Amino acid sequence: SQENVGNIPGEGHVAVPQLSMTGNDWGEVFAKFSIPAITRVAVEFSIYVSGFDPQADNPFLSTNPDLIVSLTNVNTSTQQKLTNLARLNPQNNVWNRYKADVQTGEELGLYKISL
Repeated sequence: SQENVGNIPGEGHVAVPQLSMTGNDWGEVFAKFSIPAITRVAVEFSIYVSGFDPQADNPFLSTNPDLIVSLTNVNTSTQQKLTNLARLNPQNNVWNRYKADVQTGEELGLYKISL
């Protein structure tokens, strides 16, 4: 739906999920950065969600949409999950703004922040 395109907060970048016919593929928006060792990294983002019901979440067959925010060290493939949609518990049909942060490891590295 294009109904909220004019109301996008921030820079105006949008990720819309695209599923394969099997439903297994996840869409991904990411950026790569060289980040010094032992650095606090904060990711701020806004999301618009419809159809999320925290009461209906079944760990075996979820009907809820999902979103995972992660920081991955590209050199070592070490991934840290910062948050997900169930943890955020967003309000439906409005833009919700969040911030997640994490500290990098003990070495300079190329990191990928992904949604």
